[in-house]
Amino acid sequence: MKRFLTLFLGFGLLLGAFILVLTPQTVLAAEPTADLQKISIHFGTFSPEFRPEITDYTVTLDAIVEERVNINITPADLSAQVFINGKKYGGGESTINLPFTPIFSIQIIGRDGRSKTYRLNMERSLENATLTRLNRLEVKANYSSPALPLSQAFDPNITDYTVTLNKSPGERVIISLSPTDYNARTTVNGVVYGEGGWTASLPLESKMVIEVTGRDGSKNSYTLNFVGVNEQTETPTNIPALVPENTPVPVPENTPSEVPDPSITAETVETTEPVKSSSDSLALNIEAWLSFFKSLLQGLILP
Repeated sequence: MKRFLTLFLGFGLLLGAFILVLTPQTVLAAEPTADLQKISIHFGTFSPEFRPEITDYTVTLDAIVEERVNINITPADLSAQVFINGKKYGGGESTINLPFTPIFSIQIIGRDGRSKTYRLNMERSLENATLTRLNRLEVKANYSSPALPLSQAFDPNITDYTVTLNKSPGERVIISLSPTDYNARTTVNGVVYGEGGWTASLPLESKMVIEVTGRDGSKNSYTLNFVGVNEQTETPTNIPALVPENTPVPVPENTPSEVPDPSITAETVETTEPVKSSSDSLALNIEAWLSFFKSLLQGLILP
């Protein structure tokens, strides 16, 4: 019995000592609080740097962030409740994917009912020039030919190029490009050719301007100047068109023709006498016969 009591007391002393050691930490950990221990946003920069006692922040998002954002939240008391823009998202450490909104209001409610609200004012980065740039630009005479050399090697920061191409305006040229941001929209001389990278056969113009528009509306443009292009020229209207040989020349109506009759020559016109009538010819024939008979009778009568 003594041994049992000794063991029982020893166990009680050990248990009491264990409780005395752990009680301060347990009480500290169980203390209710409405603070955030840490918070972060993917591709977002906090200003000022996060500290639990500061409740108002400006968060600058990289332009790569689109319609949704990922918010990482860790309350100081993992049992506290978390509300974002009035909607409860549970408690404890978590990553929450939310639609983008200009302001996120994050409310932490402790177990004792105390509440604290953190305000995040969202902004997009103004340094979006890289997202309105091209990272590839090629020009070809046709799909099967190699890329034509540009006046200088393509560089996203260089926006003006010259291309030598022996084609006429209106013929086709192949342009292939890729923007840095595949959600950027591209146009060529004001015609929209979609988002992301593309290759297309376009009507050739001596100057083609490629404009890249980012998701925030910022713009950047690249210019292709084509030399060696056969410019179309107008034919002067005062130069008569060539008429093939043996082609009859049209004569306007009611206009007397000045082309002479080839059957009438100058000699013919000068020597032609008036044509005698049929009665005159008959008289001449009778006179000739009378003269003949008269001569014959004279020859018979006279010795």
